[in-house]
Amino acid sequence: MLQKLQPLNLTPAFDLQPEPLSTVFRRTTRALEIDDLHFHDSRREALTRMAKKVNVMDLAKISGHRDIKILLNTYYTPDAASLADLLD
Repeated sequence: MLQKLQPLNLTPAFDLQPEPLSTVFRRTTRALEIDDLHFHDSRREALTRMAKKVNVMDLAKISGHRDIKILLNTYYTPDAASLADLLD
Protein backbone atom coordinates (compact mmCIF):
# COMPACT_ATOMS: atom_id res chain seq x y z
CA MET A 1 0.00 0.00 0.00
CA LEU A 2 2.76 2.47 0.91
CA GLN A 3 4.53 1.81 -2.38
CA LYS A 4 1.44 2.96 -4.27
CA LEU A 5 1.33 6.32 -2.50
CA GLN A 6 2.55 9.24 -4.56
CA PRO A 7 5.02 11.73 -3.09
CA LEU A 8 3.26 14.63 -1.41
CA ASN A 9 3.27 18.08 -2.97
CA LEU A 10 3.38 20.24 0.15
CA THR A 11 4.52 23.72 1.03
CA PRO A 12 6.48 24.42 4.24
CA ALA A 13 4.40 25.09 7.37
CA PHE A 14 6.73 27.92 8.46
CA ASP A 15 8.56 30.54 6.43
CA LEU A 16 11.93 30.26 8.17
CA GLN A 17 15.20 30.96 6.44
CA PRO A 18 17.97 28.47 7.28
CA GLU A 19 20.93 30.86 7.24
CA PRO A 20 20.05 33.01 10.31
CA LEU A 21 19.03 29.95 12.33
CA SER A 22 22.19 28.12 11.39
CA THR A 23 24.35 31.11 12.31
CA VAL A 24 22.75 31.50 15.74
CA PHE A 25 23.02 27.77 16.39
CA ARG A 26 26.69 27.66 15.35
CA ARG A 27 27.57 30.69 17.49
CA THR A 28 25.75 29.26 20.49
CA THR A 29 27.39 25.84 20.31
CA ARG A 30 30.78 27.50 19.86
CA ALA A 31 30.18 29.74 22.90
CA LEU A 32 29.16 26.71 24.96
CA GLU A 33 32.15 24.75 23.64
CA ILE A 34 29.98 21.97 22.24
CA ASP A 35 31.89 20.38 19.38
CA ASP A 36 29.74 17.51 18.18
CA LEU A 37 26.27 19.04 17.88
CA HIS A 38 24.85 20.18 14.56
CA PHE A 39 21.69 22.06 13.67
CA HIS A 40 20.32 19.04 11.81
CA ASP A 41 20.60 17.02 15.05
CA SER A 42 17.92 19.23 16.62
CA ARG A 43 15.64 18.77 13.61
CA ARG A 44 15.98 15.01 13.80
CA GLU A 45 15.32 15.03 17.54
CA ALA A 46 12.23 17.19 17.10
CA LEU A 47 10.82 15.05 14.29
CA THR A 48 11.49 11.85 16.22
CA ARG A 49 9.55 13.21 19.21
CA MET A 50 6.72 14.57 17.07
CA ALA A 51 6.41 11.23 15.28
CA LYS A 52 5.17 9.78 18.58
CA LYS A 53 2.34 12.32 18.74
CA VAL A 54 1.20 13.17 15.20
CA ASN A 55 0.35 11.08 12.16
CA VAL A 56 2.72 10.81 9.23
CA MET A 57 0.73 13.15 6.97
CA ASP A 58 0.80 15.95 9.54
CA LEU A 59 4.49 15.36 10.21
CA ALA A 60 5.17 15.65 6.48
CA LYS A 61 3.46 19.03 6.45
CA ILE A 62 5.44 20.19 9.48
CA SER A 63 8.80 18.95 8.24
CA GLY A 64 8.41 19.70 4.55
CA HIS A 65 9.10 16.11 3.49
CA ARG A 66 7.53 15.38 0.11
CA ASP A 67 8.02 11.63 0.34
CA ILE A 68 6.48 10.02 3.42
CA LYS A 69 8.59 6.89 2.97
CA ILE A 70 11.54 8.77 4.46
CA LEU A 71 9.45 9.72 7.49
CA LEU A 72 8.16 6.20 7.93
CA ASN A 73 11.59 4.61 7.63
CA THR A 74 13.48 7.17 9.72
CA TYR A 75 11.20 8.65 12.37
CA TYR A 76 8.33 6.21 12.85
CA THR A 77 10.12 3.40 14.65
CA PRO A 78 7.82 2.35 17.47
CA ASP A 79 8.83 -0.52 19.69
CA ALA A 80 6.48 -3.38 20.56
CA ALA A 81 5.45 -1.79 23.88
CA SER A 82 4.44 1.46 22.18
CA LEU A 83 2.34 -0.39 19.63
CA ALA A 84 0.69 -2.44 22.38
CA ASP A 85 -0.20 0.77 24.26
CA LEU A 86 -2.05 2.03 21.19
CA LEU A 87 -4.30 -1.03 21.31
CA ASP A 88 -5.51 -0.36 24.86
